[in-house]
Amino acid sequence: SVNNGTSSRAISNWQYNENKDVNHPRLGTSLFQRRHHILAKAAYDFKYGRGLSTTVSVIYQGYSGQPLSWLYNGNANGDTYYLNDLVYVPNNLSSDPQKRDVILASKNASALNAFIDSHKSLDKYRGQVVPRGSGQQPFQNYLNLRINQKIMTVKGQSLEITASIFNLLNLMDQHWGLHQSVPYGDASAWTLQEYVTQKNMANIQKRTGINLTSADLGKPVIYFNPANTYNSQLYQTNNIESRWRMQIGFQYNF
Repeated sequence: SVNNGTSSRAISNWQYNENKDVNHPRLGTSLFQRRHHILAKAAYDFKYGRGLSTTVSVIYQGYSGQPLSWLYNGNANGDTYYLNDLVYVPNNLSSDPQKRDVILASKNASALNAFIDSHKSLDKYRGQVVPRGSGQQPFQNYLNLRINQKIMTVKGQSLEITASIFNLLNLMDQHWGLHQSVPYGDASAWTLQEYVTQKNMANIQKRTGINLTSADLGKPVIYFNPANTYNSQLYQTNNIESRWRMQIGFQYNF
């Protein structure tokens, strides 16, 4: 898609569309793509006594997480909006002005390289601006249990009592069955502070302690904070979808 269309307002769909050039958006992976979807069901019917039967059903559903776009925390293309600009992935974090393609104000090249290496959706695009939806959010796993007790009454009539447990995995362990995602599929990778110009070069040198030369003109000044890239920071847990729930039902057949 060219635009995910996640808002009811045209202005919001335009200004929050992840892009390199807001007026010439590139084709990208739709936020609503699901690469894989697995559905499996197993059931067994126990018959015993006179007019009694119990059916136990287990339903598993697993599906790929939605696509993820890596964005700057900053305004990279001058459209005055933050958190809608796709990141440029550094190809060289050397201290040599002739080789480096960004100015890393946080001076933690090893940490940034490790972060990029750990995400194929970033590492694959070193030296480029990442496409929209290049990343993938966590795979989701759900397991539901249903117990149906049937009791025959009179003249072929019956009473059914059902107990359904949704997200059984979370009942078994509080760390299982969690529904984790990134709001609107956007994750902030690092901060863009500014671009090096002849006018601000001296101030950047003073603030960062990094020696700049004319070879650095036009390069982005970025800041990487590893604490912001932990899974607990990147992904939000849906409190409703991640909780186990139980439903009791009664049905009389006549």
